[in-house]
Amino acid sequence: MKKKIYGFLILIFLILTVAPLANWKLGRLDKLPEAMHWWHPSALYNMDFSLFLLGKIYYELGLSSSPGQVLVGKEGWLYLGNEYSDTISRKINTATDLEIEKTSNIAHSLTRWNTRFESLGVDAFRVILGPDKETIYQEYLPDWSQKKSGSISSKLSSLFDEKVFINPTTALLDAKNHYDVPLYFKSDSHWNKLGGGIAFGELSRNLQSTERGLKWPEGILDSFTNSAIKVGDLADIQRLIPRSVNDHSISIHGLEEAELMLTLTDYNTGDEIYSGRNTKVIAPKTPIRVLSNSFLNDKKVLWLRDSFGEALSPYMAMTFKDTLQVHHGEVTSQMVETMVATYKPDYVFMTVVERDIQAGFLTHLPTIMTGVEMTPMISSTLVATHDVKKEDNDVFEVIGEDVYFIYKLESAANAKHINSLSFDINCNPSIERVPMQLFWQTNEVGFSEFRSLQFSAEEGHNQIEINTPEWSQYEAITGVRLDINSTDSCSQISINSIQLGKSL
Repeated sequence: MKKKIYGFLILIFLILTVAPLANWKLGRLDKLPEAMHWWHPSALYNMDFSLFLLGKIYYELGLSSSPGQVLVGKEGWLYLGNEYSDTISRKINTATDLEIEKTSNIAHSLTRWNTRFESLGVDAFRVILGPDKETIYQEYLPDWSQKKSGSISSKLSSLFDEKVFINPTTALLDAKNHYDVPLYFKSDSHWNKLGGGIAFGELSRNLQSTERGLKWPEGILDSFTNSAIKVGDLADIQRLIPRSVNDHSISIHGLEEAELMLTLTDYNTGDEIYSGRNTKVIAPKTPIRVLSNSFLNDKKVLWLRDSFGEALSPYMAMTFKDTLQVHHGEVTSQMVETMVATYKPDYVFMTVVERDIQAGFLTHLPTIMTGVEMTPMISSTLVATHDVKKEDNDVFEVIGEDVYFIYKLESAANAKHINSLSFDINCNPSIERVPMQLFWQTNEVGFSEFRSLQFSAEEGHNQIEINTPEWSQYEAITGVRLDINSTDSCSQISINSIQLGKSL
């Protein structure tokens, strides 16, 4: 009994001796909250350091302390575990019909957003894929987790419109063989600035064929420095201390040496967040506007992005004067369309990591889509107009700036089933697109900006699909209003054959 007591006391003595020394050696006593002093017992005798010891032991044995979150690969490379969007099983399992259908739906959404942005006056919409680390550095994965050719991941390029969807996988694989430094971090799930720069180069090559007036950084990847860094996000999960993994960061000289200053402001409040040298911008949960004082193109970009955009952000700031950035998982269709209407970007870009291609922004359809097929079901009658004077043959002369037409439906429309609108419109002189706004009302609520959608109509016949909760929540819509949002180029106008129906 006495031996057990003595053994227990010795253990307590060792803990009381070792714990303060370990916390001091690891620098943990220098990173305390302001209200806590280093001599506080909860600081001196914090035993979390033992987790780092266990993490290091596991790492050296090629084992993970959190297998669902981190895989320990060959030569010490770390990869995300399957808890993150089934990132491993999606690559080693053959794609099922359901998974292919889900990916096809995302590709369909991308095509519809491309059409929607074009109707809102955006010059180009592009999605830049961030390939998963294991897609580029498959050779360091455990043998059991090797990617198969028929996996979900391998279906991406074949299902997506290559004009809009930029997959830099081939370029990164080629660059991996060209450079003697990694393009991704060894202890982190992201690409570094060199890998991001190669992906940005693919964006430039894609747009050069259609946006010939744009200028792009030249030779910027020719000179860089490879330097040691502390461990990344995967090493933190594995509980590895700094310097326990041989990882490196790439500094691109053209980015570091450029006399480029940024100003970051909250888009909603206008409050300044940062002012200083060009640096990476973390994916914001609320919209942030980034202004550059030195740029290649006086253009505005709405950038829906994720953490893979961090390495791209210095290139984006060097290339474009004004970018509005927000995480693509934090927005709705209505929010994006409102930002496009108010911010008026020249371009809309999206950056999404491969494992999240079936999540976030592209799971939403535009609130309104033009050019769809529909079955007309409910007709309407014109009951009121504003700022127009009727002439012959249902033609109206524009006499003011607030032009709209109100129509009463022949029967109430249940918006859960009625989701499309068709009409004919003509302007004199003729214009390619007419900016319009659709309002709706019931017997209980009248027309309001909260119950409206903006879109662009083409001269002639239009059929549009409405995909928004603000519409579908009403079971008895009794009237609609069509506003002409710009009358500068249209002195005469006619709108006929307004019908509601169901899209095919």
